[in-house]
Parts: sequence; C-alpha cells; structure tokens
Amino acid sequence: MFKETLVSDSKKTAVKELELANENGAVLRVLNYGARITSWCPAGSPEKSMVLGYKDVNDYLEDDHFLGAVVGRTAGRVQFGEMKLGNTSYDLNQNEDEHQLHGGAGGFSQVMWEYAYKETPQSLELHLTYLSEDGEMGYPGNLSVRVTYALDKHSDAVTFSVRAVSDKDTWCSLANHAYFNMGEGENSHILDYDLKAPAASVLELDDALIPTGELIDVSGTLFDITQAKPLRDMIGSPDEQIIFASQGVDHFFILDPAQVKKIELTDPGSGRRLKIETTEPGAVIYTSQKLESSSPLRDGEASPYRGICIETQRLPDAFASKGRGCLLKAGDIYSADTVYTLEKLS
Repeated sequence: MFKETLVSDSKKTAVKELELANENGAVLRVLNYGARITSWCPAGSPEKSMVLGYKDVNDYLEDDHFLGAVVGRTAGRVQFGEMKLGNTSYDLNQNEDEHQLHGGAGGFSQVMWEYAYKETPQSLELHLTYLSEDGEMGYPGNLSVRVTYALDKHSDAVTFSVRAVSDKDTWCSLANHAYFNMGEGENSHILDYDLKAPAASVLELDDALIPTGELIDVSGTLFDITQAKPLRDMIGSPDEQIIFASQGVDHFFILDPAQVKKIELTDPGSGRRLKIETTEPGAVIYTSQKLESSSPLRDGEASPYRGICIETQRLPDAFASKGRGCLLKAGDIYSADTVYTLEKLS
C-alpha cells in the first residue's frame, strides 16, 4: 500500500511524507525533503519505530543532525572544503567551521527529491531522484541520482539502494543517516547495545574528526568488533580517538571484503537484533554523542546516545592516493545496496 501526506509547504514546495505499508503491518515512511526516513515500524509494533524521528515533522526542515537523511555528494568531512583532480582544485561549500560535512549546507539532505512508486512481486518501492547540477556546493559535474527504498512484502526488511552517474569526473559517496533505536519506552538509549562487524581496520581521525589517511589495525584495540562488544565499553574508553569524537564513536570501519559484509546490532533489553548487509566497503558508525535539540522526538528528548548511525558508504578522498577513495569517473555508474533486517531473539 502507498500513501502520501502533505506535512508542510514552508519550503515553497510541498513537503510530503511518503508511506509504504505491507500486508504484514510493517511500515516505512520517508520525506521527499532530504529523502529522509521518518519511521520504520515492524509488523506487530505499529507505534514503535526502529529509527529516531521528530514528533513534529516540520522540525526536519530546520534539522542540523541529518536525522534519517540521505547525505551527499560526499558523506563525512572534507578537510578545508577542498578536493583536487589532477592540477585542478575545487573549493567546496564549508558548513562545519572551515570544513565540509555531508555535502555542504545545501547537500542532498536539504533538497527536494522527485519521487515515484513501484510494486514488484517481492517489494513495495519508493524511487526518489535528484539532479545535482555542475558546481552545486562546489562539486564538478551534473550528477543524476536515484535512491530507492524497498519494503519487502512479507517481512520487515528494507533495502536502501543508490544509483548515480555524472557527466564529469566528480566525487560521490552517499549514505543514509538514520539513527537506530530498538528500545522500548521513552528516552531509551543505545549504551547497552552489542555491536559486531567483520572490520579489520578503522580510519584514524585527527582532533577535528578529519581522516588522517592512516589505518588503525583493530586487533587488540577497543575498535575490535569482530566479536560482539557492548557500545558502553567503547564509549567509556579514555582512548584519544574516543576523546577526539567527544566521548563516542564517529569512525569509519572498513569491512573485510573476504567475508560477508554484515553488521549486527543487538539490544538485549528489547530482544531485537538489526542486521545490516551492504555492498559498500565500510561504514561510519556514530553513537550520537552530539545529538542535542530542543525539538522533541516521538519517544522522548533528542539527547546524546539516543541512537546509533551505521552509515554504509565509500572511503573518503583521504585514501585516493591508495586507489580507494570516492572518485566517480564520468559515465561510470555508482551502485550501492544496503539491506536492513530485524529479528526477534528467542
């Protein structure tokens, strides 16, 4: 079932909440502003969303925490808002002091997306498209982007897919910035969640949270999540990397390509487990230590450690010299798929 609800016209274009609902009762809601997930409710729990969302949908229009948004052209931080192609330097929009964060002040999280619905034998699909014009936020090339959210017809599973192509060499690394929270009741937090992923290394950050280009071997460190680890153990560490990130995790974990690239998040309190399987090389894991807002959420306050973002994406441009950055050559197809599934533990 597809449904549309007009929620605001303050952006001079109708902002709508777009709903996919399957016969089992699972529901996914997305805004055409920022392609933002506002709620993901599993079958049997119509009032409990697995992602944080504002109580008043209009608060998304002033949001600076990227709640549920698609971020790009490049997810993450670009040092000094500058990127280079050969001998040509591009000055990008700076929206976090002298750096760029998540594509700039007018990045994909802040724009209106065109949309269309499609039903297949397996899923209900919402297709959102956007043309980022040459020079937007300083990036070269006309980049045509299509984001697809697909809700499985017979389960709670959601697939997030991205396809993009540019007419010039450019940079592209798109991520979904949903804050996951599987707990029950108001103001539940993620500190007691267990995190597991086949990650052999993590990107080192400087004190401005910019990737240095160096890798940290996770073996024997607090970042070793090859076996399930409580988030509390990581967040409470006196490690310099955790201190840089304001006493939390905000790091890119590179997934082992020889293994199934699956991240598992378990909430012992609710007995729910979220599995995230991706085609992307890694994910930024962010424990929402900077989440503070006067705008109330549906289930309490916007406060630190209320949710966890698992932002599957390409490696940042700091690794371009090693052949592993996020450069997209003209005419090449950017393709990424991430599947979110829920299970109830016995």
